[in-house]
Amino acid sequence: MNKIGSSETIRETTFNFINVQQKRVSHKTFIKTSFLEWFIGFSEGDYNFIVSNKKNQLFFIINQKEEKVLYYIRANLGFGKVSKYSSYSRYIVADRGSVDRLISIFNGNLVLNKTNARFVLWLQARNLYSTEEICYRGINKLKSFHTNGWLSGFIDTAGCFNAQKVKDTRYPLCFRIRLRFILFQKDDLFILEKVGNFFERGFINQS
Repeated sequence: MNKIGSSETIRETTFNFINVQQKRVSHKTFIKTSFLEWFIGFSEGDYNFIVSNKKNQLFFIINQKEEKVLYYIRANLGFGKVSKYSSYSRYIVADRGSVDRLISIFNGNLVLNKTNARFVLWLQARNLYSTEEICYRGINKLKSFHTNGWLSGFIDTAGCFNAQKVKDTRYPLCFRIRLRFILFQKDDLFILEKVGNFFERGFINQS
């Protein structure tokens, strides 16, 4: 299996969803590419690939306060379960057939280093219980955000739109409204640089 960081794993391409349509659930005639791009970006905003120590079971989990977005994901993918808790809701995939469907979506299409690292461990654990090995296809070195929905999904889970009332005596009401867009990212700072170049605005604050 290829390892993260080797030159062979970095592909000068965007997204490839050929296997996704082949592995989709029977009641889904087609899954839109725009949704899949958004879904990958949305998933990369959090750590979702989990390997349980018990019986080597795999989980894909998204926790969200807004339950509606999880039902949107389930409706488009055609699988998974949404559960509601006291302060949040959870989308979870645990059965092996659906795990393989998610692998067909993410494999070779993940952009962030940290997400790829966790996905590799997830894929290795999956290959332990299956006679049909799936090889890791590498990092997607995404060139641009112009023609895909990745950034939109990433902003939905890792971004923040902020409005702040600031005291300013130069104005008749003695205050002004400051609007800010903030994108949070702890490890892969390169993606913040890419976003800044895309918008041609902003700066990176490493606090």
